[in-house]
Amino acid sequence: YMVAVEPAPVFDNVDHTTKYGFSARALIPGWAQLYKGSTAKGLTILAAEVAAIGGIIFTENERATYESKMRSQPNFAKQYKTKVDNYETARNCCIGAAAAIYVYNLIDAIVAPGARRVVVRPRNMHFTPVASKDFSGITLSYNF
Repeated sequence: YMVAVEPAPVFDNVDHTTKYGFSARALIPGWAQLYKGSTAKGLTILAAEVAAIGGIIFTENERATYESKMRSQPNFAKQYKTKVDNYETARNCCIGAAAAIYVYNLIDAIVAPGARRVVVRPRNMHFTPVASKDFSGITLSYNF
């Protein structure tokens, strides 16, 4: 709030907003939510994406291990083939989960409002084009 000490005060043009607009922060899962003040949501999205990527890495390593065992030990090929198929399915589920979390992150970063913040707008700022026979350009005048 502002306090007037003069009979006809002139206050700054202050506005409150929850809009932040799109930025490159949305490309990193959870980063835009943290920037907007939604700490729990941002950390949850980041942790879920890390867990999904960790799941992809783990299940792919296990699948590759059992696939190599299946080739080296033909007597147990049927059992190892079942495990290879199971880990492949789990890996595909983790890939789908990671993609879904990332898409949710992008949509939420664009659509969800952030914490309320104060925006101070300048009172008199003007850009004016200038042209003469010697030069051309843009002038900026700011009255405060």
